[in-house]
Amino acid sequence: MYWQFNPYAILILFGLVPLLYFAYRAYHQPPSLAGRLFLACTIAAIGTLFTYLLELLSANPQMLVLWVQIRFIIGIFVPPMGLLFIVAYLGMDEWVNWTNVLLLSLVPIIRIFAVVTNDSYHLQWTAYTTRHMGNLVFTHYADAMASPAFWAAQIYFLVIAALMAFVITTAIRRTPGILRGQIVYFLMAILLPSVGILLEIFGFNPLPNLNFPVLTLCLAVLPLGFALFRYRLLDLVPAAQSFVLQSMEDAVLVLDLHGRVVQANPAAIALRHSTPEAMIGHSAEKLFSDLPHLVERFDKVFDAREIIEVKDTDEQSMRYFDLRISPLRNTDKQITGRILVLRDVSATKWAEQHELDLALERERTQLIKSFISDTSHDIMTPISAMRISTYLLRALADKISLAVAEVKASPHDAAEAFSTLETTINAMRDKSTNLDASALRLQTLVEGMLEMVKLDKQVFVFTSGDLNQLAEQAVNLQRFLAEDKGIQLKLDLEASLPKVALDSNQFVRVMQNLLTNALKYTPLGGCVTVHTRQQDEHVVLEIQDSGQGIPAADLPHIFDRMYRVDKTRTTETGGVGLGLGLAIVKTIVAAHQGTVEVESTEGVGTIFRVFVPAYVVPQQPDMPASLQIAG
Repeated sequence: MYWQFNPYAILILFGLVPLLYFAYRAYHQPPSLAGRLFLACTIAAIGTLFTYLLELLSANPQMLVLWVQIRFIIGIFVPPMGLLFIVAYLGMDEWVNWTNVLLLSLVPIIRIFAVVTNDSYHLQWTAYTTRHMGNLVFTHYADAMASPAFWAAQIYFLVIAALMAFVITTAIRRTPGILRGQIVYFLMAILLPSVGILLEIFGFNPLPNLNFPVLTLCLAVLPLGFALFRYRLLDLVPAAQSFVLQSMEDAVLVLDLHGRVVQANPAAIALRHSTPEAMIGHSAEKLFSDLPHLVERFDKVFDAREIIEVKDTDEQSMRYFDLRISPLRNTDKQITGRILVLRDVSATKWAEQHELDLALERERTQLIKSFISDTSHDIMTPISAMRISTYLLRALADKISLAVAEVKASPHDAAEAFSTLETTINAMRDKSTNLDASALRLQTLVEGMLEMVKLDKQVFVFTSGDLNQLAEQAVNLQRFLAEDKGIQLKLDLEASLPKVALDSNQFVRVMQNLLTNALKYTPLGGCVTVHTRQQDEHVVLEIQDSGQGIPAADLPHIFDRMYRVDKTRTTETGGVGLGLGLAIVKTIVAAHQGTVEVESTEGVGTIFRVFVPAYVVPQQPDMPASLQIAG
């Protein structure tokens, strides 16, 4: 046995290299039916080319015959494996069954029998000789084209190629363009070997010393390679799964590591109002250029889930999508791309918004009902007192009239009449005082309600302010009341407190309302302390008292409008007795982008904490919607 250098072997070697690469990539893909069949077809093609390569390089006649026999046996399996791969690749796995495999194996079995028994029956060729061209040795088969096994194999290959072409063209018609670029190249790979067989049958082989069908099998590698590198067929999800995506309502995009779209389902194409040709192979940055904030945000993100908002240019409305980004990995756990899934959740979000609007409307209705219920007693009490007072005043006036008539009738009894008159006048004075008090209470109630309405429409003007200075002013205003009640009023202010954005005229009301509450419900000899401090990015105002405390059941509601812990307490200070004082506090603090908290223990005392951002001029708050910031 000895070897020869045959220049034709270089062509075969070039065809083997990409096939070996395909087999390596297919072997390292996640297991799937299409992947296994692709690997089997590739191995059969490699075996065919490799044995032909050895045939070209061998100069020993006995070894030449051996390589030819092995090539004939291996090569006959390339067509059926290719057909089964195409069928599985296009999502028709049900056709890959044992019955069809056995049917496709009939001709290969006959071919194997013909090759193995050729010396006895001459079904493949009648005789075998070698032919020399210079120093090169080539094989020659006598009457090969007249043998039944030869024609059975050629017809078998052409029928299989026709079946593959039929399956692929059918798939092209029913595919909305997503996979056409991939499967058209498969069609080209099928046609090349078919052309080689036909040229050999009709005697038009342009290279007589070379097996032209085998050479065209090498050339078929080129469109396969282009499809592989152009569409990342083996790097990304198996192509058969792409047909599942066609029926999905979710928009699905597959991106490679360079951010290029390598696959998009119809929902994704419809979402962008685009075409497959305009999307496949183009960068996501270009396709979503109208959404630069989303492109920048998710450019290098490989794992995320978030609700995003996208403006629908056709309907001029906002649409909401549940965006999920997942990495695509190979068997070595290396990231090879990303898959983006966008589920339209606009209907759900709109339903939630509608439900929220209904809830707000119910809350407003309940607030009105609560307002009517809570204020009706407060309004009716002074009105009843006023009506009683006016009735008594009329009765006293009648009594005065009688006293005057008695004086006129009996001047000598004037002293007794004047005494009655004086008593009546004093009673009228008392009733008028009660009448004035009732009117004042009614006025206070109305003013409190108007104050709340006015606050909802208040324009806040923020400037850089010193919370310590404001706290000192508020304490000084309340010091006389504290001394009058025998309550100790203390200041504990943190030095070098950062400035905050304040509407001083409004924020001082927060302190006044909280201090008034603390002094009102702190007993004689108690203590009220005002603290300030910085906590992270906030400045904290803390008002602590040693009063009676607030029941735990009432704590969640004390900032609600018209809510009062003690329904029977009277109105003495501003709007506090109306259940509006803490609601006013919460509204003003919210306008400063702050929050207010309460901590209370019955019999021990209460602590109110107000958190206001430091260094930041607050923006317009979302709630209430009517609040605005001037300047």
